[in-house]
Amino acid sequence: MRTFIINTYATTSPKIDLLKLHKYGLDVVCSTIINALFYSNNIRKGITINIILNGSPDPPKLITIDSNEVKSLGIDEISIASKIQEVLREKETHGMKIEKRSFESLIKTLPKENTFLLNKRSESIDSIKITENPIFILGDASGIQKRTIKLLTRLGVKKVSIGPKMLFSSQCITIIHNILDKRHIG
Repeated sequence: MRTFIINTYATTSPKIDLLKLHKYGLDVVCSTIINALFYSNNIRKGITINIILNGSPDPPKLITIDSNEVKSLGIDEISIASKIQEVLREKETHGMKIEKRSFESLIKTLPKENTFLLNKRSESIDSIKITENPIFILGDASGIQKRTIKLLTRLGVKKVSIGPKMLFSSQCITIIHNILDKRHIG
């Protein structure tokens, strides 16, 4: 199982104009979900995505998506945002659940030996040993706060780089999938 944790400042309100996702920070969230879950019109099995929404009006909220349980999910941002909207309204949605939980609370429960924080100024992922069930932590365009990075470092989370350029979180996930697929790591 591959796990991706995305810390965002996207809205926690279900009152979303699906045609203006950028106003709510959900455009980044939706494109990241698409790249984490889908390949060639199929849903990639064995993927967990934890998205922490830190936006108003009621942060934090953790949405967890289990690709093994997801049913009838469209491969476009509006379809994904519509499902997020349902979850924010606390409607039951196959493979998606929501809870009131912070990023810090979540990361404190993770195994540290196979958990990685993406950071462009760190050791290359090419030279890092990654075993089964890896966990990757990413931020949105706002990044991850310095105090949170210090906490992750204290907890033993290893920083890794996938390249010298700052990329969108959705692009990072595609690159990570490619690296892990080549290494045959689940």
